[in-house]
Amino acid sequence: MKRIISLLMAVCLMVAICVPTATASGVSDDPIKIVNHSRSISASQIAEIKESVGANLVMNDGTEVAIPSVVTIEDIPTGGISTYSLSSERQYAVSVEAAASTNKTVTDSGDQNFSGIHVSATLNMVWTDGPGLDNVIYSITGTKKITEGKETWGKVQWGDGWKSALTWTQRDVSGKGEFHYWPGVTVSCPKAQYSILMDGAPWTLVLTVSSSVFQ
Repeated sequence: MKRIISLLMAVCLMVAICVPTATASGVSDDPIKIVNHSRSISASQIAEIKESVGANLVMNDGTEVAIPSVVTIEDIPTGGISTYSLSSERQYAVSVEAAASTNKTVTDSGDQNFSGIHVSATLNMVWTDGPGLDNVIYSITGTKKITEGKETWGKVQWGDGWKSALTWTQRDVSGKGEFHYWPGVTVSCPKAQYSILMDGAPWTLVLTVSSSVFQ
């Protein structure tokens, strides 16, 4: 019997990134805080959810810096998504909120100067926990607000977390303040990512939402 798929993600990430050096100072040892409003996800499953979601800055050298975030987990009434409202299925939504800031000014001509980059973003995934490994990515939504700086590009992608991201569906959302997609695809492990590159920044902001599936 299936032990509830540990999570899903809907992400509400608010970001204002501040990295005075190549590493993120001021980031706590435990950057993710979980707020659980679900009546069906256990404490042990919540602990596993923390390993699957979050917001990061991916530096140009590949280093990842976690941004403090709040992950909120909710049940979605099956009546709200009638297409997949079978008695054996459950739907979930999770939101993630994060805050950070980035500001760097250097005199070394070998480095690139930048400052005043501020971006807030959200990523939300609703997924259906179906029988066995027949789980459905129902919706992917997100928003972005830039108060300082300029976006170079933005993309959202989703697919099976057990497979290479090269197999995922990808959409260009550059210049869009919000996006809405209803994939309706069946996968073993629902997962999605929203990536934003800001002009002049040495990092890419990556928001990740994912479910962890256990039999």
